[in-house]
Amino acid sequence: MARRNPPRTPTTQLRTRSRAGRLSVELPGDALAVRAARRVVERAGRGLNDEARRRLALVVTELVANAVRHSGGRAPFWIGLDIAVDGQDVRVEVTDPGGGFEPPPVPATAVRESGFGLVLVDTLSDRWGVEGGESTRVWLELRGDAA
Repeated sequence: MARRNPPRTPTTQLRTRSRAGRLSVELPGDALAVRAARRVVERAGRGLNDEARRRLALVVTELVANAVRHSGGRAPFWIGLDIAVDGQDVRVEVTDPGGGFEPPPVPATAVRESGFGLVLVDTLSDRWGVEGGESTRVWLELRGDAA
């Protein structure tokens, strides 16, 4: 009897597109997304120095975790992760089905248990921003000479 492949759902398979210097992946919008994003960072960041790789891992982990938690996407949904590397410079885009948001200002002295993820992104990125509409795209740039 022929074995049937399971239906393609976010929890069973990643969708990947790769070309020189750029890796694009659609991650499942579930608890496995952050782990999968870390694997993508390992692959995309192979040519980066240690500090740039650490910065990349932290910001990607944070953005993907935020997409899973705050996008409002109904299961199953996908999160787009695009990483473009040019030497030691990196551009990242994370896209989810949410409608966008305005990054809230968080005072550096605030005492809270959570909510500092975008502060981390702001601190580690050289530039970043949010684009909304039918979906949310958070983008950031890491310059190798700033590492």
